[in-house]
Amino acid sequence: MNPELQRYLLDQGLVNEYLQYAQPHLLSFVNQQQRRRPFTRGGYEPKRSVEDIMGRGESGTLRVYHGIPDDLYSSIGGSASSGGFHQGDNIYIRKAAHQALGHELGHELYGHSPKHGSSVPELSRYQQLDLKMGGWLPSASKYGIRPPSLFPNVKGVHLSREDYNKRVHEGNYNPEFADAPFNILHRAITQDLPKDLIDRINAQRTAPLSTKAAQPAKETLGRHLEGDWDNLKLKPSPNKYTKQYWEQKWLQGDFD
Repeated sequence: MNPELQRYLLDQGLVNEYLQYAQPHLLSFVNQQQRRRPFTRGGYEPKRSVEDIMGRGESGTLRVYHGIPDDLYSSIGGSASSGGFHQGDNIYIRKAAHQALGHELGHELYGHSPKHGSSVPELSRYQQLDLKMGGWLPSASKYGIRPPSLFPNVKGVHLSREDYNKRVHEGNYNPEFADAPFNILHRAITQDLPKDLIDRINAQRTAPLSTKAAQPAKETLGRHLEGDWDNLKLKPSPNKYTKQYWEQKWLQGDFD
């Protein structure tokens, strides 16, 4: 274990509190993925039970490190395109935990690709052909690949359809277990989190998202707000967001 990581360890009490809100959504996620069997030929089970995840949280076995600087994140195996990843019982997150932990908890149950274990079935020949054809084959699955010219957006994902299809293809992902269902799980959990818990998680975040993020963050704030912190006002502009919105973005360190 890299000794530098210790300062980024999220308090176990906060992890367990987060898990209490996540538990019903994790159970629902398992049920939903089990219903994907018509599109995956069946024959797969989650890596572990939700009960096991909760137990590992209570025992302190499941640990979460968050707010990890980019250079340290890459040195422990994190890729530049990822917001978090697993290594054994440890979850590593670049941002504040509440911004990515739901997705990573989904990986306690399932991977993205058959190479991530038996929780993800091999692609059927139909899926393989559909990937090669860019999603033009008929599919009733809501997570199936779609042609970018007809379906430019992907629910639950910020990537364009073209980039999403490329990510699925290059990663040998099963489309039913690609990023979309995990991101939708994360959003469902996040919507149930009380602001007080988010604030306490943020208070434990000891590092910026990037060692280069401080100046752009201030520039972003300056584009939309003026005045000192106790008397912030929106600048005159056709800005659709509220003062409270940008204050929350500042507190969360999220200026994407």
